[in-house]
Amino acid sequence: MPRARVREITGKGATVAAEIIKRGLEEGVLESPSPKGPLRPAFPAAVQEFSFPQLFMDLPVEPDGSGAS
Repeated sequence: MPRARVREITGKGATVAAEIIKRGLEEGVLESPSPKGPLRPAFPAAVQEFSFPQLFMDLPVEPDGSGAS
């Protein structure tokens, strides 16, 4: 997404939006191919459990009841 979109989404001014982008890049929850390039979300291991609780749990497989094995 274009960096200017952060300002639109948050409703904050340019300075606060730039700080949000900076912190997101520092924390690894945002990525960009260049210092002024577009942003994309990132999901580092440190935030996966918070963002996607129990997504990677080993759960037993439940039969679907269709009779197929």
